[in-house]
Amino acid sequence: MRITILTCLALLAVTTAAADSLWSPHSPFASLFADHKACQVGDVITIIISESAQASHTAGVEHEHQANSEVGPGKGFLEFINLVGWGGKSASDAKGASTRGGSLSARITVSVVGISPTGNLVLEGKRTVKVNEDVQEITVTGEVRPRDVSPDNTVLSRYVANAKIEYTGTEPERPTRHSGIITRILNLLF
Repeated sequence: MRITILTCLALLAVTTAAADSLWSPHSPFASLFADHKACQVGDVITIIISESAQASHTAGVEHEHQANSEVGPGKGFLEFINLVGWGGKSASDAKGASTRGGSLSARITVSVVGISPTGNLVLEGKRTVKVNEDVQEITVTGEVRPRDVSPDNTVLSRYVANAKIEYTGTEPERPTRHSGIITRILNLLF
């Protein structure tokens, strides 16, 4: 009996059981109650772009100039010169106005490329869409506060600080480009 007990103790001392947990404190799903929002470099955030701009400018200039001159009658041997006078007036009026407007609505998913000293997430992303030969590209950079990011990792473009939103695209081809030579000549003449 004594040998059996010593053998069991020896086996327990030699083999230790090790178990790994499925839970990790560094996992993004460490808490069942926390939001799983983007908060570190490499995370992605979808920016909902809804921008519109209107600008108008009006300018006007008025200018009026009037001049009169007169030469009196001559004296002495120049008495034959009569009283002479002339005058002139010029006026100009110019007005101009320009109005511009534009709007852009899109969704683009960007990456968190850094964290600012104040804790804001630095964002950067680009999306290119090519249909046939028309290429459209949206580039977005900026910063967003982590609290402005919704639980589904979206943020409205108006909450992006220092936002730089660029939308570029190729101009669609004009239909006259594929016209016949006679049609092109007639279009040049008329």
